[in-house]
Amino acid sequence: MEVLVPYIIPIFLAVFCGGLLLSAWLYIRLRMRWHEKGILNFNYDGHDPKQNPERKTILDYYRQEREYDRRMKEQK
Repeated sequence: MEVLVPYIIPIFLAVFCGGLLLSAWLYIRLRMRWHEKGILNFNYDGHDPKQNPERKTILDYYRQEREYDRRMKEQK
């Protein structure tokens, strides 16, 4: 057992670094696949009009509220 002690840390580091490299590679492949499918093509407010044009975000509601307030001020 005492013969294996100097090998424990290098083996642990090799497995850890290999896992990091593998996970980074898989993550990059996943992001590239998402980009090809158009999942990552969002507008600045997080709304993707190609996938769901009727979905409103919080910024859409703020925009409507500002327009409503502006119209009410113009009527007065």
